[in-house]
Amino acid sequence: MADVYSPDGAAMVLKASVLSSQTAGLIETATRMAEDKALAIGCAAHAGNGVVFVRLNGDDRALASMAQELLAHVAELGGALTVRKAPLAIKPQLQVWGRPAGDWGLMQAIRLKHDPAGTMNPGRFNPILST
Repeated sequence: MADVYSPDGAAMVLKASVLSSQTAGLIETATRMAEDKALAIGCAAHAGNGVVFVRLNGDDRALASMAQELLAHVAELGGALTVRKAPLAIKPQLQVWGRPAGDWGLMQAIRLKHDPAGTMNPGRFNPILST
């Protein structure tokens, strides 16, 4: 298995932003989740600003499940999670830009007005994945 501590060696890289006081707890939760799914995990955190990078290797189905569960957990904490890297086979199943914020409706309206055919950044602000 590739070195999970290297962004290049990880099959999936998630970036979470939480309060700095939540950093250690998030790493503990992510580690438990990964162990339950038999995924290799490595984390790098910036405790001063609450940014946590989670690097994972393992089965695609387990990776997708991990991303979805961690997204829900981070949202409960009031944070944000984005998928920085994922296998192409599972990427369409993921909310790679995280859950939509309160300004999502405005961004969608602007996009529909200026790009009604959805040719720029296809899939970005996708209403199916963003609900």
